[in-house]
Amino acid sequence: MKKGFLVKVLMPILIIFLGWAGMKYLAHLKSPPKKKTPHFEGPLVEVMHIKIGDYRARLMLTGEVQARHLLRVVPEVSGRVIWVNPRFEGGGYIQKGEPFFKIDPVSYEAQRAKAQDALKTAMVNLEEVRSKAKVAREEWEKIHRANESPESPLVLFAPQLEAAEAKVRAATSALQKATQDLARTKVVAPFSCIVQEERIEPGTYVRAGEEVAKVIGTDSLEVKIPMTLHDYLLLGGDSGARGKGVYIALWGMVGNESVRPWVGRIERVLPSVTEKERMLQVIAVVEDPFQPLKGKAGRTSLRVNSFVECQLEGSVLKGVFPVPEKALKDEAYVWRVDGDNRLRIVKVEVVQRERQRIFVRGPLSDGDIIVLSNIRGATDGMKVRPTIVGEGS
Repeated sequence: MKKGFLVKVLMPILIIFLGWAGMKYLAHLKSPPKKKTPHFEGPLVEVMHIKIGDYRARLMLTGEVQARHLLRVVPEVSGRVIWVNPRFEGGGYIQKGEPFFKIDPVSYEAQRAKAQDALKTAMVNLEEVRSKAKVAREEWEKIHRANESPESPLVLFAPQLEAAEAKVRAATSALQKATQDLARTKVVAPFSCIVQEERIEPGTYVRAGEEVAKVIGTDSLEVKIPMTLHDYLLLGGDSGARGKGVYIALWGMVGNESVRPWVGRIERVLPSVTEKERMLQVIAVVEDPFQPLKGKAGRTSLRVNSFVECQLEGSVLKGVFPVPEKALKDEAYVWRVDGDNRLRIVKVEVVQRERQRIFVRGPLSDGDIIVLSNIRGATDGMKVRPTIVGEGS
């Protein structure tokens, strides 16, 4: 009984003790792991190779379309409108020589007939006075000596002749005016145009000098392009900008291959700059900008007062390299990566800014690697891990 108790109680205790002792022994034999100091190779950054060379500047500017020929339609005679061209309404296209509307000509036809009658009477009177003057001259010469003049010029009908000639001239002028007034009852387009607005209907009474509509010439439009003096000089300044081509696309249509851009030419530069921005105002002319109105498909018409994208080619920039905007740090620096993958801060000169790239010049070599990523707390000489994502172009 006593022996069985010892086996049941002491045996487990002994086993537990031996296991604990063995673990302690094994732990004593095991050497502690050596601590390793982590090696930091720098932040991962995106980089690109630069390509130094000569590049032609490309200016991408915003312009505003304006009418080159804006006509305020003002009748020169008064009267009631008896007919209006069906296309004489906002957006309507009217060709050169086509009538806008017609004014009742009856009263003006009567005035012309009256003027014609007055002219005939004046001419008859002139012939009568000329005949009397001729007879009086012949009789005077028979009775008096040569070179002897009468005391009164009335004897030879000189004043009467002058008065009769003056009446003929006056009657002629009156007939010309009456004829012009009659012709002016039909108001015609002086050039091909599109109606911007109109305020006239059949039966309307219009007065001479009263504006009834506005029309815009369709042969050409102007595009006003504000630009800096720097951009203007890139185009060649006063001597080289005139006549330079401009590619013009509707706002939001840039890069849309289905819509062909318009081509304009720089015609002139306004003498004053804008008051706020102090920008030069260059005027480009686009010919035939309303082609769809004339049955020509493939383009969207330019619209007055709309904004357009204008692309111009400037002079060649020598010894520069293009970089995306994110590669330029603090407006005047780029970060170069040297052969040891260390960052070097380099000051550069910004030569030209475009919408997709910036041309800079600085102490770098063709093929150098520059950083595109932003690094918080970047310092000259810090270690980086470059990943090439682009090439200069």
